Amino acid sequence: MGGIVLGDNQYGKAETHVVRLSRSGAQDDIKDLTVSVALAGDFAATHLTGDNSRVLTTDTQKNTVFAFALEGIGEIEDFGLRLARHFVGESDPVERARVTIEEHPWDRIDGHAFVRAGSEKRLATVTCTKDGAWVLGGLTDLVVLKSAGSEFWGYPRDRYTTLPETKDRILATAVTARWRYGGTQNDWGRSFGEARRLLLEAFAKKHSLSLQQTLYAMGRRARRRARLGMNFLQPSTWSEALAMKAAHPEAVPIAGGTDVMVEINLDHRRPDTVMDLTRVADLAEWATEDGLVRVGAGVTYTRIIDELGDRMPGLAMASRTVGSPQIRNRGTVGGNLGTASPAGDAHPPLLASDALVELASASGTRRVPVREFFTGPKRNAARKDELVAAFLIEPATGPQTFSKVGTRNAMVIAVCSFALALDVGRRQVRTGIGSAGPTPLQANEAEQLMDGELDWDGRRPPGDAAVARFGELVAAAAKPIDDVRGTSAYRRHALSVMARRSLAWAWQDYRVGWA
Repeated sequence: MGGIVLGDNQYGKAETHVVRLSRSGAQDDIKDLTVSVALAGDFAATHLTGDNSRVLTTDTQKNTVFAFALEGIGEIEDFGLRLARHFVGESDPVERARVTIEEHPWDRIDGHAFVRAGSEKRLATVTCTKDGAWVLGGLTDLVVLKSAGSEFWGYPRDRYTTLPETKDRILATAVTARWRYGGTQNDWGRSFGEARRLLLEAFAKKHSLSLQQTLYAMGRRARRRARLGMNFLQPSTWSEALAMKAAHPEAVPIAGGTDVMVEINLDHRRPDTVMDLTRVADLAEWATEDGLVRVGAGVTYTRIIDELGDRMPGLAMASRTVGSPQIRNRGTVGGNLGTASPAGDAHPPLLASDALVELASASGTRRVPVREFFTGPKRNAARKDELVAAFLIEPATGPQTFSKVGTRNAMVIAVCSFALALDVGRRQVRTGIGSAGPTPLQANEAEQLMDGELDWDGRRPPGDAAVARFGELVAAAAKPIDDVRGTSAYRRHALSVMARRSLAWAWQDYRVGWA
């Protein structure tokens, strides 16, 4: 796969300077902000062809900031939320807006006179997507000094060292601190003031053996006492987990963390509440039930390979392609289903196996065919109060295959993937397509073609024309896009090739080795 592919990108208007003076009788108020906007979304056309029809100009962004400021600023976090939600809600191509604000403080001399308060600035960064928003707070250039209670000694010395060790020094530094707020409803001024107070309190009270120790103590004190960050739930039983989900429907479940933690670390997602399910033993069990294999949502990819490979060979093959051994030891199919990414490696074999997804809440349990489970990009049929409990698969009645194309051989997100299962008992071919549409897909017309073409009794190879047509129909069933991993044309071509090869491999296994 050659050529140049457009990568992740964003654009925006940096450093719009806004000063709003509010006159209210005997006492005026001043807000002095520097506002930067960064937008990400469907802007490939302007990069690739110069088509500007979807571009929100920087002039428009700047004037939007001024217009919103004219309506009133208030706390900078609220101002950032209003701006970010406007850009995402009013401009269809914008999928993510990030508004970064620096507030420059002024001290009041009297009711109508002010003096710039120094270098310290209050910070807010608001990120908004189609799915939600989150807020980072902070400060920068907070200059602090303590004249006692600080030491510095015990460090390596060589012939270039001139600094003497000391048990009594003057410690001064300029502090930059950032923190994550839980939720988007907050008394921002009070929360910021409390965090700042705790930082200064820790700086003053901590007897310092090193600057690094002092900075860590400042951050630790502010984090613990100001209740910054996200809420954390950790049930120990399944019933407890369902009760917590009912009480906190916004909670994002986490098991292996191989999807959720990546999004959090990259600041692509900022849930208000996370629920750690690793202590719920029921989720890590599997058993047979009415002719199906029921696999708990917490069963890892490694265990599927080691313990269930004979019952679900297609899923086991897909599991071997997931990340590294460390990722396979933690990642789960349940997590893959919960994330519902179109590129999830487990999804095509689940579709080809006609699996069921078991969803549970405090009010009951239901089972959804996997072909109805994926409702959009990273969206699924689970209600807000439901958790993925398990998935159910009929043990394989014929050969199964899984193929995946990536930009390298291992530890890579699929450019596209394809799964195929021969259901010998029902004399059906079933398929699953990954990373080539807004959701995982099935190639229904291709399946129907081969159901009628294959010689199930005589086991003769299908004709070349039928195999070629099968590949064409699989490619036609895809709905790919051009993105950083590959073009839509390449994805269709690769799916056609994988479909033909997968059918040949599975049919050969059926001819020579399947009873």
